[in-house]
Amino acid sequence: MTAPAPLLDRLRAAGATVRLVGGRPRIHAPVALPPDLLAEARANREALIEALAPPAANDRAPIAQDAAGPVVPCARCGGGAWWRASGYAGAAGPGSWVCSRCWPAPAGTWVDACALPEAPR
Repeated sequence: MTAPAPLLDRLRAAGATVRLVGGRPRIHAPVALPPDLLAEARANREALIEALAPPAANDRAPIAQDAAGPVVPCARCGGGAWWRASGYAGAAGPGSWVCSRCWPAPAGTWVDACALPEAPR
C-alpha cells in the first residue's frame, strides 16, 4: 500500500493534526473538516497507519550527520526537522534520528532535536 502523501497534505492544509495513538490514526482539527475529506481519511485508514508509523530502526536508511545531528533533509518529505528519543529519558542511549514531519514525536516523549534548512517544495 502506498503512503497517502496528498491526503496527509490536504488534512494538514485544512489545519488538522494527524497522529497515531494506540496504533490508530487520530485526526484533530480546530474546525470541522469537510465530510468528503474525513470520508477519504476513513477509507484510507490502513494507508494512513502505514504512512504515520515510524520505520523500524533496521528499515531506516543511514542519515548523514555530524555531532549536532542530521545534515541532510528527509529523503521522504524533504523536511529538515529531526528528533530522537533522548538519552536522558532513561534509555540506554539516544535513539535514531526521525523526521518530525513524517513521524512526529509522541506526546510526552523526551527528545533531542535538530533542524537544518528545508529543501524547497
